[in-house]
Amino acid sequence: GSNASDTSLADAAPSCGAVFYRCAEARLRLSRRDAALRDALAAATETRTRLAEAPRSEGLESMCAATDPIQWQSRPLFYYAITHALGAALWTPTAMEQMGFERRQNEELTYWYRPPRKGAGAPAASSGGERDAAGEAAPGRGASAGAASGASAAGSAGSAGSAAAAATASDAIVFIHGVGVGPAPYAKFLGALAAADESTPMVAFELGAVAQRAFPRTPPSPDRFAELADGALAREGIGRATIMGHSLGSAFARYWAARDEGGRVGGLVLIDPICCMLHHPDTSRSFVYTPLDTAKERLENFFVKKELFTSHVIARHLPWFEAELWLDDCSPRTPTLVAVSEDDAIVPTHKVRQVFGSWSARIQYGVRVMTMPRMTHGAWLADEAAMASLVASSLELHNEAGRNGKLDALRAGVVESAAAALPQSMSLGSVKRRFDESGFWMRGE
Repeated sequence: GSNASDTSLADAAPSCGAVFYRCAEARLRLSRRDAALRDALAAATETRTRLAEAPRSEGLESMCAATDPIQWQSRPLFYYAITHALGAALWTPTAMEQMGFERRQNEELTYWYRPPRKGAGAPAASSGGERDAAGEAAPGRGASAGAASGASAAGSAGSAGSAAAAATASDAIVFIHGVGVGPAPYAKFLGALAAADESTPMVAFELGAVAQRAFPRTPPSPDRFAELADGALAREGIGRATIMGHSLGSAFARYWAARDEGGRVGGLVLIDPICCMLHHPDTSRSFVYTPLDTAKERLENFFVKKELFTSHVIARHLPWFEAELWLDDCSPRTPTLVAVSEDDAIVPTHKVRQVFGSWSARIQYGVRVMTMPRMTHGAWLADEAAMASLVASSLELHNEAGRNGKLDALRAGVVESAAAALPQSMSLGSVKRRFDESGFWMRGE
């Protein structure tokens, strides 16, 4: 809130130095035996200490949630008995089961799974499997004829067609909730997505550490979360998915997408995304260092922002340099929808639209921005028009991601077929490089 001309290097040192120190320490944790790196870290620590002791401008305080004391407000255990009973034992199971979700577990990660509905336009690969099973059950020569014709059809389709069918059958939607009481408040939104296409499997992760549970687990690290999320989808037979994240959930979506090496993340939908412009001071100021000027701000601050376990996650388990989404991280092959609320007090909407909302971002990086007018952070959950618009835009991106998946599968089949027909001196890798260099498979609008 101060002009640059009124500040000095010493004013910024506690914040910038702390962030640099934490980043350097994290980046160098695997290289402690290297004397040069160890000396560089020691020099950075000494410099930070010296600057922190320098005189600073009167009335100015730095904001560094990662190293400042955790900002939280105490509440009795009775409060957690209520929130845990409502969130974990009553509201969440009731709301999610009404929408057809089943509670499941992959090690320490809890998630809700909604299987695709039979007879609701199921993917071709699944239908083919059911027809094969019926053919095997049929007696006599008819079953043999069915099996023979199926084998003939598979042979004529080739590897490219098989890969494309598999990609179609495995597309899903995954949702990661934000700070609050878990996935229950999003049940209506998830139900609307499911009703639009009941053949699409859906998964909703539950993060107890930011859902006001009693004595929750510490949230998984970015690497561990990506591993658990991949494992959960693999258990359900899901090969590709559009990943959706709201508020803090967008940071976990970012963790996952940044570590996606197998092409499991087909698209991103980031709603009220703190991961966009996370370095901007508005996000820290409004959530951690909240100005309490109105009764609404005081209520939000107590019931949501300053809850003990949520505050601990924000201050000690949110590495901003891992959670931040930069425009250069995006790609047309993994289309991204950024949905922002016009009157959001946490996410700097204007800055997000400036960076991610240009035609260059759409064409070069596959990013598009949707603005929900007159909405504050999360208010779309209680507004039918805003929710309907968000559902439509999310499904549009999901369909685009599905088409991209089919093209990727077709590309893989064509490359493999071409490699098989070429001389042995040319490897599969060289064929793939030539296809990529040609730009023929690049997609963009």
